[in-house]
Amino acid sequence: MTTVTAVTSTVDPTLVATKKLVKPSPFCADSSSAGGTDPTTGVFSDLNHDQLFTEFNVRAAHQMSLSVEVRMRAEYSVKENRRLKFVAGRQGELLKVRE
Repeated sequence: MTTVTAVTSTVDPTLVATKKLVKPSPFCADSSSAGGTDPTTGVFSDLNHDQLFTEFNVRAAHQMSLSVEVRMRAEYSVKENRRLKFVAGRQGELLKVRE
């Protein structure tokens, strides 16, 4: 059985970057954006300092939250594996005693 998923990308028209020429820089000489448009420039150009700072903080907090969740799940998995190994060993010992 084959499952096919179609994904359609949509763009928020308020976030579309208008063309802005970027001066060539030695730091991005090989970059496709050198001398062309930088796609990230348009996204942040309309934000003032406070909005940009808030957006950064929200995304950073979200990333930290995800990192903590992943760490907690990993710790839970390790603890659960230890518990299951202990239970399996204990049941194995009980079976040996029973025989």
